[in-house]
Amino acid sequence: MSAHSLSASQSNQQFARELCSVFADVPTSNQPSLDFKCVGQDRSMAHYSEAIAWASLILENETPLTGIRKSRAPSLLFPMEAVFKAFITKNLVKQLVKPLIMKTLLRSLPLVKHRDQSWFQLKPDMLVREAVHDRLVLDTKWKLIDEGSTNGTKKYGLS
Repeated sequence: MSAHSLSASQSNQQFARELCSVFADVPTSNQPSLDFKCVGQDRSMAHYSEAIAWASLILENETPLTGIRKSRAPSLLFPMEAVFKAFITKNLVKQLVKPLIMKTLLRSLPLVKHRDQSWFQLKPDMLVREAVHDRLVLDTKWKLIDEGSTNGTKKYGLS
């Protein structure tokens, strides 16, 4: 499989083809750990330190979490609530049957209207609509469950 076939993006495919031609004469490393020991550590290479650390992790099949060695590669952090929301949205959209549609990026809506006042402003994550009628208002929550609280009172620490 060629590097440029790994992406659906035309611009990324073009960029991969260009990089493949630029690096065509660079031999494949059979012993990355020995090759990384040959990389200079002087000031001229300081700009590349993070890229070299990532390349080392990838080429040596390690992750920053293995604890096998001390890595100086930067971490990638993802807001899990956003990842969870995107996962739920993507999977729910696949299950909707027309004429139902999913709306996201909703404006703030009141939970209750009382005497011409809007109370409890909410910004739901998703809204399932059928024509002009709202059918479901959905909000996702990312929460780690407490596996030690399995009884009916504690309910895994969920409320």
